[in-house]
Amino acid sequence: FEFRLNYEVIPAIEIKDFSDIKVTRQVYDVPDQEVDDQVKRVAESARSYEAKDGKAAEGDRVSIDYVGKIAGEAFAGGAGTDQPLVLGSKEFIP
Repeated sequence: FEFRLNYEVIPAIEIKDFSDIKVTRQVYDVPDQEVDDQVKRVAESARSYEAKDGKAAEGDRVSIDYVGKIAGEAFAGGAGTDQPLVLGSKEFIP
């Protein structure tokens, strides 16, 4: 049994003393309202949905099939099936 192995030997490096390097730390003043808004966005994106009976309402997540058309003609890449959409979110990026 014979085999050949090629590998790279990384040279040893000497760790220098970096204790004399000065680092300036940026401090940002973020208004409480921006923090609250971001927390709400994160909570909304992570929320869970449960199946329900009856009509869908604003805030409900539904699954849709769609076909995009230009001048009445479907175009390549413009269709999707079983895509999630939150009603009233004003967001739909397939």
